[in-house]
Amino acid sequence: MKKDKLDELRVKLADYGPIYRRIKFLPTTGNIDLIILKGHLLLEEMLLLLVAKNVEYPSAIEEINNLGFSTLLKFAKALKYSSNDFDWVWEAIENFNSIRNTLAHKLEAEGLHQKIDDLLTLIDSNFWGYTVKMHDAGGGDKSDLPTRLSQAIDLLCDIVQLLSQ
Repeated sequence: MKKDKLDELRVKLADYGPIYRRIKFLPTTGNIDLIILKGHLLLEEMLLLLVAKNVEYPSAIEEINNLGFSTLLKFAKALKYSSNDFDWVWEAIENFNSIRNTLAHKLEAEGLHQKIDDLLTLIDSNFWGYTVKMHDAGGGDKSDLPTRLSQAIDLLCDIVQLLSQ
């Protein structure tokens, strides 16, 4: 990623904050494909900031063009892996990246809903039933996949943001 893009992202986050960016760009209902694509971009921003904030020479990271999500995730994990307590977070992010890749590289993304169900199960089993509880609190049906997926992405972004502080 070019330095000017990271600087631009920093300005946007300083002006609006990461939570505002998620509210603005991450749909909570509707088209699941859009939720996946937008969520992937938002999570990538959080991973980039985590890496940039935790290296001695962030401009070296900024100079790398097309630093892929998978590589960025490995950097973040290497910097902020503190205990087995976070294994599920990294696994969930890897699973989400797999979901996005399935969507982006296959015209007919067979098994996509099962992968999403598996991701939500992983998150709920490690974070006190988060997506089910959040959705039930709003009077929703736990089978509402777009809303639960959006909540899961939001949670993963929150965790990565907390790790970057």
